[in-house]
Amino acid sequence: MKKLSFFVATCLVALTANAAVVTLNPGDDINAAITAAGDGDVIELTTGNYEQSSSIKVGKALTIQAAAGAKPNLKIYRIEPNAEFVFKGLNVTTEGEYMLRTTAGGNFSVRIEDCTFDHSASAGRVYYLSNGQTIKNLTVNNCVFEGSSVDGAIYAYGTVSGKMSVTNCTFANNSGAGAVYLKNVSDAEIDHCTFYNNGVRPIKSENDKNNVIVSNCVVANPSAEGAEYCISIYKGTVGNCVYYNTKAPRSSSSVDQIEVTEADPQFIDPANGNFNFRSTSPLVGKATDGSNIGDPRWKVAEAQMTVSLRCLQTAETATDLYTIALSAIDPDGTGTITLEYSTDKTAWTEIAKNLPLSTLSYDWNIRTMAAGAYYLRATLANATKSVQAESAAALTIVPDTQAPRDITDFAVSTDHNSAVLTWINPTHNINAATTIYTLAQGMTGAEMYTSSNATATIATAEDGLKVDYSTSKAWEDAGVKFTPANPAEVLTNIAFDLKGNGSGHNIRLTIEQNGFDWWYVYVPLSENKMQTISIDKFEKLTWHNNQKGDTFDGTNITAVYFVVSVGDASAQGSFVINNVEMTGVVPPVADYEKTIIVRNTTAYPATITDGTVVYEGTEETCTDTNLAEGTYYYSAFALDDLGNVSAAAQVTATITATAIEDAVLCKPVEKRIENGQVVIIRNNVRYNALGTTVK
Repeated sequence: MKKLSFFVATCLVALTANAAVVTLNPGDDINAAITAAGDGDVIELTTGNYEQSSSIKVGKALTIQAAAGAKPNLKIYRIEPNAEFVFKGLNVTTEGEYMLRTTAGGNFSVRIEDCTFDHSASAGRVYYLSNGQTIKNLTVNNCVFEGSSVDGAIYAYGTVSGKMSVTNCTFANNSGAGAVYLKNVSDAEIDHCTFYNNGVRPIKSENDKNNVIVSNCVVANPSAEGAEYCISIYKGTVGNCVYYNTKAPRSSSSVDQIEVTEADPQFIDPANGNFNFRSTSPLVGKATDGSNIGDPRWKVAEAQMTVSLRCLQTAETATDLYTIALSAIDPDGTGTITLEYSTDKTAWTEIAKNLPLSTLSYDWNIRTMAAGAYYLRATLANATKSVQAESAAALTIVPDTQAPRDITDFAVSTDHNSAVLTWINPTHNINAATTIYTLAQGMTGAEMYTSSNATATIATAEDGLKVDYSTSKAWEDAGVKFTPANPAEVLTNIAFDLKGNGSGHNIRLTIEQNGFDWWYVYVPLSENKMQTISIDKFEKLTWHNNQKGDTFDGTNITAVYFVVSVGDASAQGSFVINNVEMTGVVPPVADYEKTIIVRNTTAYPATITDGTVVYEGTEETCTDTNLAEGTYYYSAFALDDLGNVSAAAQVTATITATAIEDAVLCKPVEKRIENGQVVIIRNNVRYNALGTTVK
């Protein structure tokens, strides 16, 4: 994603009589300058790159800002301001758990203004007011926050005794609970801010101690997956706000909602950090002051004709199918998209044409493409003009060598000199079961699973696998994790024996999908019997970081968890599980083309050319006729559209010859002498003594 950027205006703050202005240039030791600064000093940075590599406690009034007209870039670990502090006009890349952290409270204020923050390099927050600490005021204005991965880019866990103000800011791509988190703030204002892709609750107040006024803000997520409330507060007002692809503000009798609208903000290109919007946007002129909703630095900007490939910025590899992600804007609304590929960026071959503007992705079937490196190009054209975009990197196509699923239920019966063959092609769902755990396999496949405030032990017991759990904090996990080696391709049920401890707690049975998404169902520990739980009983774990998907289809199961996670401050006990089994189906083979059956008289055919082909097609029965006495070996193979061949299914047929005299037992053989020769009449056919037919 392109980084958000604004022209940052800077100015000097008012200085005390004894304050000094210390000017730094790239290469100067900013750590030393901060340490040496006096109370009330101003540290100014000229244009260039700076690095602050260690944690510094600042127990004196201090301003760190850009020099007039300068654009300094600061790579920072952590500064801990515990006195009057101003941070202004800087482009900051953060690498520590926190960028600014207040750990010693007092009657002072913190002001952050005209800055951009990129916290994507490490997990953490931009500003953290520590638990139990108090400051007077917290002011955040004209800033951009990106990449924080823990609850809140601004995390006011302590107390703000005066006022907390967050105005004219943009929060983008901050994960965790969201962008702004409040715990003990008596007077909070969040006004004219733009929020995009900021976790499950972009604005979150923990309790009714916080009186929060949210106004003139837009809150949008790129998708609805995992989203909860766009604004979650217990007391205050939400007014003149727009939300999109997320849930409405949290309802509470103590919260007034005025002119809160669900609508597409019509951002120009939010995936690439452009939150300017079209003239038809619901943000235009709807703020309480007559301006636009959201960060005022984003403006109405009629879209220019653009097209982009939101893929292949780095090298990628694909087999069978490749999804080309697109973004296209045509102010006329009449343009269509053409996709092409090239091996040399000179000669281009069409993939698809006349795709509508609304096309966000195109699934390109590459099964028959030769292996190698390919570049992609998108062209957006209307009646008067066109624009193009090429992929920055090449797509490497690799051949599909995966054989289709084997033929099943291959059987044979004989009928005189014929073999009747039947089978089932891999074009049907077939039932499948995967044993995850039994007592007989011991500890194989079982792994303790705990969170930070919990412990667990696992051991085999007479009844199965015994799990001892202990938690010292609410909603901490303690239990066991299984990683199935060969799960059913589509899960339908999970079954297990449970010997609970009779407590009022539950097991949270959690299914991990795609290596990340969590789906759960609660099973009471009062149960003491066989459990069978169908897939439709599982719910998404909306409140957990391990949840992005919105649909559980039972595919790609990567782990199964049996954990105790309760709301009590502490819990302990044990439970026993055994005979854990996943049942489901193996779906049809999408690329199946045909079945080939080969016959041999000495051994089972090892390949499709190792003998005589007796059948080729898509039916599920055939008859091999005119067989002489003997034993016949048959192998059945499934082939896909690329000629990949499955393993052989095998059957044997034995044909026994029937003598002429025994062929028809119900009619006697008549012998005559005709013209001096012996004539034998059998079934109305005349034979001489040598067995030759005669007239």
